[in-house]
Amino acid sequence: EEPELRSRVSLEAVRADATEQLTLPEMMSPGEQVTCPVTWIRAERGLLNDRPLYPTEAAEAILRRVRHLQDLLVRGVNHYTLVMKDPGAAIVAEQIRKAAGVP
Repeated sequence: EEPELRSRVSLEAVRADATEQLTLPEMMSPGEQVTCPVTWIRAERGLLNDRPLYPTEAAEAILRRVRHLQDLLVRGVNHYTLVMKDPGAAIVAEQIRKAAGVP
């Protein structure tokens, strides 16, 4: 109910899933095979304004493995406001336009 909307996602399940995706070689190998530049847009905060889904250490490990990945950390947003509220949504839209070659 507004104004206290909350995710029904299990934070523990999301963290376990993210950990698995970050550590299993078969999960990372498709990303390592992409040869064009890719912008990775990350939220500074996590699902519930807590720790991010990809903390700095995890992001750095991914960036070392996937060298064509360009990291864009958006400050002041969480996992949801990154795409649903400005400034995050405006930044995401800007990156999509840039990738599509639209001024």
